[in-house]
Amino acid sequence: MMAVVRLKDGLLVVDAAGKTYGRSAYLCRNKSCLDRAKNRKGSDPISMSLKTSVSPAIWDELAMLIIKD
Repeated sequence: MMAVVRLKDGLLVVDAAGKTYGRSAYLCRNKSCLDRAKNRKGSDPISMSLKTSVSPAIWDELAMLIIKD
């Protein structure tokens, strides 16, 4: 699992180790999970969980961390 964490100041960071403190949304490390989360109609589950929008840079960083299917 990898996490996207919203820090106290509102900044979003990707936490591959799961050690950063803050409101977190977790995603499994495979391409199909990332594609489902990113391409969901309406709002994506990461944005809904963190109550903020996820920037393209965060999606790109998550894509670099996934295990290829």
